[in-house]
Amino acid sequence: EEKTVVLLIKPQLIDGNEKISGIDLTIAAEGNISILGLTPPAPFPLGSNTNLKGAQLINDVKEKQARIAYVYSNPSSELASILQIQLRIKGTAPGSGKLVINKEKTEIAGIATGNVFELGLVDETNFSVDGQAGPSVTLQISPKTTQKKVGEAFPLTFQITDTPEGKGISAFTINLSYDKDLLEIISVGDPIDAVTNGDKDKFTQGKKEINQNKGEIILSYLSTVPQDQLPKKPKIEIQVKGKKTGTGEFKIVSAQVTGNIAENEYQTSIENASYDITSAVVPICQSFTDDFSGESLNESNWRFVSWTNGYGTVGTAGTLNIHLPSSTEVGAKSTFVESKKILIGNFSSEITLISRNDLSTYEFFQFNNKAYGEAVTGGFGFRILNGSLYTEVYGTDNPNNPGPSNHNIPISNTTPIKLKLEKVGNTAKMSIDKMGGQGYQIIRVFENFSTNSGYVIAGVQHTGSANLAISASFDNYSQTCLNPSVTPTPSEGNIKLNLKLKFQGILGKPSDALNKMAIKIKLLNESTGVATDYRSADFTADDKGIWSGNISFNADVNAKYTLYVKGAYHLQKKICDAVPTETAGGTYRCGKGNITLVAGDNNLDLSGIISLAGDLPEQDGTVSSYDISLVRNCIGKTDETCLSNADVNRDGKVDTQDYSLIIAALSVKNDEL
Repeated sequence: EEKTVVLLIKPQLIDGNEKISGIDLTIAAEGNISILGLTPPAPFPLGSNTNLKGAQLINDVKEKQARIAYVYSNPSSELASILQIQLRIKGTAPGSGKLVINKEKTEIAGIATGNVFELGLVDETNFSVDGQAGPSVTLQISPKTTQKKVGEAFPLTFQITDTPEGKGISAFTINLSYDKDLLEIISVGDPIDAVTNGDKDKFTQGKKEINQNKGEIILSYLSTVPQDQLPKKPKIEIQVKGKKTGTGEFKIVSAQVTGNIAENEYQTSIENASYDITSAVVPICQSFTDDFSGESLNESNWRFVSWTNGYGTVGTAGTLNIHLPSSTEVGAKSTFVESKKILIGNFSSEITLISRNDLSTYEFFQFNNKAYGEAVTGGFGFRILNGSLYTEVYGTDNPNNPGPSNHNIPISNTTPIKLKLEKVGNTAKMSIDKMGGQGYQIIRVFENFSTNSGYVIAGVQHTGSANLAISASFDNYSQTCLNPSVTPTPSEGNIKLNLKLKFQGILGKPSDALNKMAIKIKLLNESTGVATDYRSADFTADDKGIWSGNISFNADVNAKYTLYVKGAYHLQKKICDAVPTETAGGTYRCGKGNITLVAGDNNLDLSGIISLAGDLPEQDGTVSSYDISLVRNCIGKTDETCLSNADVNRDGKVDTQDYSLIIAALSVKNDEL
């Protein structure tokens, strides 16, 4: 049964000055009642103040807790002294329940000195719920606990279980919540019946709403099949990915489940899941050299791979010798060494092929984007077949490559030759040095190579039915990271951003005492979905009100980025373009980042757009009654506290211009994410 409850908010003494300019109220439901909804505050009695105008900042209703924040823009003389809010509640099971106001999370703002009222008498209301509990089901998220790294994807499963024997589910609506800062939703699947692991066609979607900005998912499905064919245990798989380190809970906030039972609606019990996102291990490009002069193959640098009975040795002359015995089996077979140390970003890798026995076989020196045992989807390199040199670019990551190319360069079995692989940006280069004094000669360039990291292999391969014993000797390997994607100096960084920014309301250069503002910046790698931590730097303004400063990060120079800018008095701005523009101030919006960065200095002029004011210290990512009250109470003041917290346009005083900037920000309210 549902019931409407009226909550009254009023000062204990009313002498004309106790007016209410804003509220931020949190109320909880304990025991066997739940909160269904609540109305915006209205003057009491209803209709007593028709001129009252306000803006709703928050109306967040969950089953056991509701929060509403509301601020009024009227002059003080028109504000109400008593407000009322109507709450709708529902009995969930026989027993008792209580509505409780959370004093620690509730603020009532007025117009008097000090602005925020102290909470005096707070009445709490008890309720009793009659009736018998009906059939029940369990709603669960599994697995119960999960630990993953930043950037790592993993599945969570929502499922309805413990359905009574012989009964089914005809409809369900669920509201899920998660920490939007820690998790990203990749996909939400369609329901199936866990009993049959199928029956997808039994469900008709009513609603699938995924709000990444709020961390909410609302799902509603209906089954119209005959009652004896209703699904028993609907389940939905949700693919998620960790965004940053931290722990949280994937929760079922509210649910309604109906079926072929006399009561129509099942009682529900809920089992939520927790997750722990840990730091990602960021691979670093690793340079090394090897002259193969040891007594055995250096296992810290290489792994040996053989598809048959091949083997590798390190010779007394300091060479790597790869052997593949003869075989009666038909088909290609390989033996090779693979570097254990990853190459990332721009690199150069070279080796000397000393000698070979060319018996309808080929030798190869190649770069692959995956280690042995994984499916290679991109690579490039050399192979020598029947005494002729070939180059090739391969893999589904490079669909437009022309395939192997025979360069008609004869290669002697006993004359050494140097082979070099290079990657710079999206360009793959293959070069040879015949060791005649001319140095390296580039023989192939591929401009659209998309693979960014991988490993080098060198070895021999049977080509078909001959399968004779073959061997090759290599020497003097080196791999060099030309600009590693991550530098080991966290305090500096391999990239430096020299930024120009524009902030709402600041039209010129502030006085020297006010011409410094701490700006927070972070980067989101669009390839990995991983964001950096915020870094802060002091910016200063010129005569046109353009703020300049610089800040450094460790970042992969081969990725594309979204830039986030958070001013000291401003909502966060999401920027996807290196030169963003807008036709009206504050209207720039973007989706996926397209900013490219290079090692060293990056000059980005972002002053073509403005960051909107509104989120004042201490910042919480939203414009609320707190921010409005802070400016209102400081109007006309020039003390240090007011100037540092409420002088939004940095003109040395807090006045109606600052207040107008905050009121205008109510149309946006939240940080851009």
